[in-house]
Amino acid sequence: MVNIKNISGIKTLRQKAEDLLKKKPAKSEQNWSESEVYDLLEELETHQNDLGVQQKELLDAQNRAEAEVEKYLALYDFAPCGYFILSEQGIITCLNRYAAQLLAIEQSVARGMHLSIWIASDSQQEFNSFLEQIKQQKCQQKCTVVFENKDSRKHIQLTAKTGTTAGQYLITGVDVSEYKEIEREVKMSEAKYRTLVEQAVDAIVIYSATGDILDAHAGTENFIGYEREELLKMHVYDILTKEEYTAKPIQYEVLQKGASTVKQRMMRKKDGTYIHTEVRSQQLPDGRFLSLIRDLTESIEAREQIQKEKELSDSIINSLPGIFYLFNRDGKFIRWNKNFEQVMGYNSGEISQMTPTNFYKSDQQRLILKQIENAADTDLQGIELELSTKEHQKIPFYINSRAIDYEAEKCLMGIGIDITKRKLAEAALNDSISSLDASLESTADGILIVDKTGKITKWNQKFVKIWQIPEDLLFQKDDTIAIKHILSTLTYPEQFINKVTYLYANPEESSFDQIDFLDGRIFERYSQSQKIGDEVVGRVWSFRDITLQKQTEKALQESEAKYRTIFENVQDVFYQVDLAGIIQEVSPSCKYFSEFTREEMIETSVYEYYYDPKDRVVFIEALQQSGELRDYNLKFKTKSNNIKFASINARLIYNPDGSPSHIDGVIRDITEREKSEQEIAAQNKKLEAQNKELEQFAYITSHDLQEPLRNLISIAGLLKEEFTGQLDQNGDQYLDYIIQSSGRMQELVKALSEYARIGKERVITLVNCNKIVQDALADMSISVKESGASITVENLPQLMGCSTELRQLFQNLIGNALKFRKKEITPKISISATQQENVWLFEVKDNGIGIHENNKDKIFVIFKRLHNRNDYEGTGIGLSHCKKIVEVHGGNIWVNSNLGEGSIFYFTILNT
Repeated sequence: MVNIKNISGIKTLRQKAEDLLKKKPAKSEQNWSESEVYDLLEELETHQNDLGVQQKELLDAQNRAEAEVEKYLALYDFAPCGYFILSEQGIITCLNRYAAQLLAIEQSVARGMHLSIWIASDSQQEFNSFLEQIKQQKCQQKCTVVFENKDSRKHIQLTAKTGTTAGQYLITGVDVSEYKEIEREVKMSEAKYRTLVEQAVDAIVIYSATGDILDAHAGTENFIGYEREELLKMHVYDILTKEEYTAKPIQYEVLQKGASTVKQRMMRKKDGTYIHTEVRSQQLPDGRFLSLIRDLTESIEAREQIQKEKELSDSIINSLPGIFYLFNRDGKFIRWNKNFEQVMGYNSGEISQMTPTNFYKSDQQRLILKQIENAADTDLQGIELELSTKEHQKIPFYINSRAIDYEAEKCLMGIGIDITKRKLAEAALNDSISSLDASLESTADGILIVDKTGKITKWNQKFVKIWQIPEDLLFQKDDTIAIKHILSTLTYPEQFINKVTYLYANPEESSFDQIDFLDGRIFERYSQSQKIGDEVVGRVWSFRDITLQKQTEKALQESEAKYRTIFENVQDVFYQVDLAGIIQEVSPSCKYFSEFTREEMIETSVYEYYYDPKDRVVFIEALQQSGELRDYNLKFKTKSNNIKFASINARLIYNPDGSPSHIDGVIRDITEREKSEQEIAAQNKKLEAQNKELEQFAYITSHDLQEPLRNLISIAGLLKEEFTGQLDQNGDQYLDYIIQSSGRMQELVKALSEYARIGKERVITLVNCNKIVQDALADMSISVKESGASITVENLPQLMGCSTELRQLFQNLIGNALKFRKKEITPKISISATQQENVWLFEVKDNGIGIHENNKDKIFVIFKRLHNRNDYEGTGIGLSHCKKIVEVHGGNIWVNSNLGEGSIFYFTILNT
């Protein structure tokens, strides 16, 4: 390779060579040295190589350009839109394959033809204006025209700009026929739903993020009394009480996050009155907010009345269509209905050991715990939650929670309805952009829409649920099939058919009536024609289940009649007084208790009837502390100034705001019972004194008899010792009788003395029953060994008692078992104990001679013997000792026995 020292020199040589080649002289005009010629040749060779490389690069670039052109042409020809190149006159000079498809003609045939040939007559003017605008404005233009041929009409959107060549226009065409059809259907759908919304029973209000009312349907005017034009100048807070919107703001930030809200609010009507309402709110796709408002006044008043009559009745909670539960602030379940057990899959024992958080996902547990903490809030709270069953199935519920006073503590009550079907419906509705569609599904009424031929076009899930119609039947779209399915369930099917027939024959008519079912359900039915413009295109049927409302009204009437009958005929005195003590109501039975008539007592002060007016103050203080009193005893005076004793049950009733309202109570006359109890107490006191005297007499008697008996035995012994053999046979026998009888008498006196001492001078300690039984057996070791008895003692308890008396108890029972054994078999004795509530039950079992059925009660009588003294020795006082020892320990003793089969002695000792 040539070593080039100077680039400028090379350029000079190259320039010289080029100049020489151009001139092609016969002989060089310049004298070149040999070195210069050599350098010039080298440069020419290099230049030629460079030209070869440049030529190759040009060929490669040309090939790439041709490939790009082919790609472009392929893209152009197979692009998913049509391309036209038109002359200024609208002649097609070039088009791609898709454009030819739009014209339904071959590409080669279309070239040279005027594009207006395919433009429908109703689009010609718009197309000509489109071309004119392109010529004049020389910029991009758009229009939508109809391409028409013998087989079809297509809506085509044309977009044009001036071509790169003068007098030519590049135009793209896109088929928008499908979008035009969708646009037409949307307009029809909006018209249908507008009709539906306007006939809705609930009020519907649309407002901005700042709370300004933007729209309201016709039903809203009837609901709160304001004209639509008035509402459009108002703010949502204008129809709420000041306390309502201060305590519970609309919370737009929650709605803006996509969450729907359900609130119960007090609405202010134009006439200044207030109504209870349920407000369901959500944000619309366009950023506005929509609220559905339902009047709850009647249902709330009915619910409050039922609550006063019978709160948390089993018959009500178990007849609820959904789940019911009640738990305290510690999360312990107190009440629930059968549906809750069935749906959750747990039995009552399992639920009683669980807390509410066991049924919720972790992200929902905080919400439940917050509700428990805020249990003092008495407002109804509607919320959707997902509950987890025992089989880990997730079930969505709509739950209303409320704090109530139950058994003197704050509790949280929840009533939930399975909203699985509704959630499925909502999931389907979420796919739709239409806010009116959401309104349809959020209403509590069942909606059915039919066209003017009776074909079903739409329904909501509430309709399916309340009518219990299979959805596959509705998908047949035939109203007559649906009617045929439900006729057998109606009380008056002919009336139903007549109404439907009349309305279909008179499409402009509206209707409102009531439907009665054989199973007792009652629906309200509302029907209105559906119009697009002035044309009737169908009919909207709206159904509302008012069964509960009607049943509530009937129940209130029956309950009022029932309780009025009880009130007027019961012997106890029902009363109601205000907090100042003024009697507001009292049952007619007051006449039998106080001798005053009902009319005389009403509007008088209760202080007039208390035997001691100070008792009223103590009674009120006790009632305020607990809220409720039961079996509270007081003394009253009658009209004739006699004293009456009464047992009172009273309850402090509160207002909805939590303040005390009045006192309800029941008075029961216990005068006779009080007199009887006083007489019994006096008799018991008298008996107690007599028993003490008898015990003292027995003790003194037994003590004083000891000395003469000892003297008698001593003298008889001396006589026998001195005169034995000197007397005749009868004399010796008489002395033996005296000695034996005196000995028995001494034993009886000793036993009587011991009996009298039982319960006296007792020392109560913790007694180990195992040890005292072993001590007793040690004392009886000779008797046990002689009899060969087998004695088993199970592990006995430790308890509080008198060890000396308990040792005597076991010793007497074991001694009885050894004494009254069968001679031919080995005696077996077992001693055991079991714990039962607050006592220990002891059992002493033997295989002895047993006791006859008639003698089971006699054996515990003092000195009562059942056997001959020659067969079985003893005083007959041992079991009497046992009975008294058990009784002074707060227990009882009895025996189970069959003659010849052994006996089981049972006794109880308090477990203290």
